[in-house]
Amino acid sequence: MRSLILIPFLLLILGITPILFIQKISTQAQTVSPPNYKLEVTSENSSQIPPEVVNSILDTITNRWQGDTPLNNIFFVPSIRWENDWAIADIHYKKSSVDYTNPENSPINNSVSMILAINSRGAWQSAFTDEPQAADIARLIPDEELSYEAKTTLLTHFPSQYKTMALNIDYKLPWSKSGTKFFFSGVRTTNTQPCPNNSGWHGALPYLGGEPCHALDFAPRLSSTVTNADILSPVTGYVYQICKNPGSQKQSALAIKATNSNQIIGIWHLDKDTIPSRIKQGELIKQGEFLGQMVEGSVNESKSTCPLVSQGTHIHIVSPYRPFTIDSYTFTLEDKVIFNESEHTMSAFQNTNMVSTNENDSNNPTTCRPPISGDWVILENCDLSSSASVPNNLIINEGKSLTINSNVTLDMDLGYYKILIKPNAKLLVNSNAKII
Repeated sequence: MRSLILIPFLLLILGITPILFIQKISTQAQTVSPPNYKLEVTSENSSQIPPEVVNSILDTITNRWQGDTPLNNIFFVPSIRWENDWAIADIHYKKSSVDYTNPENSPINNSVSMILAINSRGAWQSAFTDEPQAADIARLIPDEELSYEAKTTLLTHFPSQYKTMALNIDYKLPWSKSGTKFFFSGVRTTNTQPCPNNSGWHGALPYLGGEPCHALDFAPRLSSTVTNADILSPVTGYVYQICKNPGSQKQSALAIKATNSNQIIGIWHLDKDTIPSRIKQGELIKQGEFLGQMVEGSVNESKSTCPLVSQGTHIHIVSPYRPFTIDSYTFTLEDKVIFNESEHTMSAFQNTNMVSTNENDSNNPTTCRPPISGDWVILENCDLSSSASVPNNLIINEGKSLTINSNVTLDMDLGYYKILIKPNAKLLVNSNAKII
């Protein structure tokens, strides 16, 4: 009787043991080591960023990144707004499957943003701007330093994911209606796939969550006296990302997110030395505000922090959607331009002057810039926050002031022209600024 009881008991033990063994193997197979990601901070202010901030960014990427595995497991920080106890960082990476020798394929297209702040325990917290955690981090930052509207616009879950976002945004061409003329350029007879042939749409990779074939080019009418032109903001919104190439390199790319909207418009091929210093992530930019000037000629910086190739002086606009309407022009999905109720092929519209209704925001001191030609007459108080050239004389009217901010260069030919400071007027040159 006892042996009969033992037999089923042994059979039961033998039956369970393989199950336990298989279950243990299965559990071990599901244990995955965290990816060995690396982070390279290549921003101009990289020396200011402490190790604990770099570690926080890398920890968030390691534990919460859900996108493609980057080439060589490397992420880059080409730009970071650093405010000592909080920051906004741009994160770029390269895909292993993409040929980056093709100028249409810039890693700028593979970019995300991250917000960071010190919490009540003195530790750094970080999150991608589309994560719920980002809203909690934003609440650690005073509204007077990063406005409530900026947080609402830039962060998906602030104050709530159920917020109402604007849809009908009024975009204007990014140059002055009274300034240098621009024309439609950049039509590709043979385009990079999947972009259509005989079309101005280009940029084979999606940009900041958008779609491929997202960009249009416009160029200024140049002459012996006109070598560049001011670029103005096409929309009122907040700086979403800004990428400047380091050292002596010139190019930069800027992304603006329309106020209380999910729409992002990109402006590429700006000369970084002409961009006002206040333009940084999270800052409000008004429509018509001066953004900078274009890099001149053909500039190939395809292997830099912000891999950009500019083939001739022009501005590259990344549209938030297609078809895209800006001022009174509608650019269709394929190869048409609709203007004044008339439809044209983009090939036929190539080299046609564009009519902008944008204008310089004269109430904003950052738009204080020398003219393309003639004397520069200071009629209102002016803060010059990016380097510029004066074509002829500099005249500061009575009771007005011109301030040249730190690290800004004012270039003028003092052998032929003069600086005239009228009674009660002032010329203030801050530290490391210069007139040459």
